[in-house]
Amino acid sequence: MWSILTKFFRRTIFLICILNSIALILSLISPYIPIKDNSLVSTFGLFFPFFFIINCFILLLFIFLRQKITWFVVLLLLISLPAFTRIFGFHFQESISPIDCTVASFNMQFSKPIALMPSTDAEYHMSLFSKELSEHDDIDIMAVQEYGDLSRSILKTALDFKHEHTAVDKTVSILSKHPILAAGMVDFNSNVANTCMWADVIVGFDTLRIYSYHLESNRHDGNIPKTIHQDTREVKSLSVMVGIVKYYNGFSNTRYKQAQLIVEHASQCDYPIILCGDLNDTPQSYLYDYFREHYADAFLQRGWGSGKTIESRVPFLRIDYIFGSGHIGFIDYNTIESPYSDHYMIKSKVKFNN
Repeated sequence: MWSILTKFFRRTIFLICILNSIALILSLISPYIPIKDNSLVSTFGLFFPFFFIINCFILLLFIFLRQKITWFVVLLLLISLPAFTRIFGFHFQESISPIDCTVASFNMQFSKPIALMPSTDAEYHMSLFSKELSEHDDIDIMAVQEYGDLSRSILKTALDFKHEHTAVDKTVSILSKHPILAAGMVDFNSNVANTCMWADVIVGFDTLRIYSYHLESNRHDGNIPKTIHQDTREVKSLSVMVGIVKYYNGFSNTRYKQAQLIVEHASQCDYPIILCGDLNDTPQSYLYDYFREHYADAFLQRGWGSGKTIESRVPFLRIDYIFGSGHIGFIDYNTIESPYSDHYMIKSKVKFNN
């Protein structure tokens, strides 16, 4: 009986290994498959961290069981390492002077955790959130997304931004301690939450073009809502996750078209460029590689440890980014977790390369 159970166990592990290896390989090639051509492959990239971690556990198990197939699992792990560095950084932080400015990006989720509290508790937590944000008074320019009236009130109390660029019917903004020379919008013709703002900010003797973007969100029902209710509770369940996967490729295609609008707009600018915001897609995606063709990723240059930027069942999920043109040098990169948004704020010190 024991030998039969042992044989069944080994065969089960072997089958899991084969299935996970196929899934991992598909996730590795997903950034190179145009979104419109294959919906299935693009979805695999979303779960790359799962497949990578499972592969690591299988490797340890096969080493213990002394399986001949171990060499294949090792080879697949080595092939996957470059993709893993997109979500887990190995760069030591450097302190280089002078630093021209500090930029940050934060999807504030409309401060929903506070908005959904009873009024007796909300005031107290607003004060805590404001105090938390005030510890980052070194930020010169902040790109914010899902930035409603409550978030604006809290941020105004916490940080002294003298200049702001936004639109009346949009919830994406750019806040700055430096003067804004010119500003505008790259309109996606979507709802209030999904759009892109840009501003030319005077920093010392230089001018910096900054973009704050929030690309199309993944919706479990496949529909883009006409209105956004800032105080509505977000449901995160297995059925919602299944729905997101089902419609993932369609929204990825929409995001790719939005990204093209941003890159085309930015290509006409001669200033150093920084793009901050919520891509709503992972580093193992065709969309991410499209941005990487044109701009450097601050996390890849200076990130250390987990690049996770949002609370999710998917480990190491990174969907918020700071990109820069060749005129930008990233000095460091940090993520700041907060209980008042499901996203993390990301921050980087930069210098302008002449």
